Amino acid sequence: MLSSRVAAYIKTSVSINSLRVPLTDAVKSLGRFVYPLAFYNEGSEYELSMVGSAFAIRVLGCNVLISSLHQLDVGGTKRNPGEAVMVIDTNSGSLAITGNAFHRVKIDQYGVKTEQDVLILRFADCHEGRCITPNFCRLDSEQFMDHSDIPFGGELLAYVAIGFPNGHRSYEFGWAEETSTVLQGDVRSRWVRVYLDAAAPSAWDKDGLVPFQIDSEQVNAIGDLDGLSGSPILMIWQGSDLQAHLAIAGMVLYGSKTGRLNAFPGRRLGDIIAKISRPMNRRATDHYRNA
Repeated sequence: MLSSRVAAYIKTSVSINSLRVPLTDAVKSLGRFVYPLAFYNEGSEYELSMVGSAFAIRVLGCNVLISSLHQLDVGGTKRNPGEAVMVIDTNSGSLAITGNAFHRVKIDQYGVKTEQDVLILRFADCHEGRCITPNFCRLDSEQFMDHSDIPFGGELLAYVAIGFPNGHRSYEFGWAEETSTVLQGDVRSRWVRVYLDAAAPSAWDKDGLVPFQIDSEQVNAIGDLDGLSGSPILMIWQGSDLQAHLAIAGMVLYGSKTGRLNAFPGRRLGDIIAKISRPMNRRATDHYRNA
């Protein structure tokens, strides 16, 4: 359910994947498109490594999984973006899919360094004859917004981040009695919703990023906040006609143990995704330069 501070005075709906969804169910509905950023580990006790969060979206006919590049360095081993998998549920069980290409931002001497931490994995519409587009949330490029983009007369209702913090992860193993060895284990993770407040800039914040703050009560309830990198930040706002709207206000890149977050701006993120939404390039790497 959406926070009571919002739901108490809004009785309307927002559009998600071309369907009208009650505002109180919007966050839960979008949670279906937020995944742990995962890697397959051949021969390891842990079949999958989960290193944070990622958001699966379809913009301008392009399927992308957006996350942060620094998540590839978690755990002491640098992973290749081509090793990342998106784990989806099917009628026959879970299916791990690798992307067809990856994109990252390269800046010149005048660019903002934090832009280099944006990672975009691109997926074709079908995988081995299976259509996977329903696993991506359809968004218009205009839905990537900053707070300043809310039209005159509009009102911000809430910021909500959706992600997979480490505090909500568990590890399950089997045991082989005959050989007294640990069997391959499962890593289970569940997403959480986190309500945010806009924060005034501080010395801790990084250039070019938007500061947010999680209140102490939520921080204590969530526990370990690591893993929120790559989480989308939803901005729910109301127009002068009292209609509610849903936008992507950014993506979490960095956070502190006290609940302070720095996010990549929504409008800029939308600009980058729009520029790479061209016919599929099947090269392993596809670098997008500062624009």
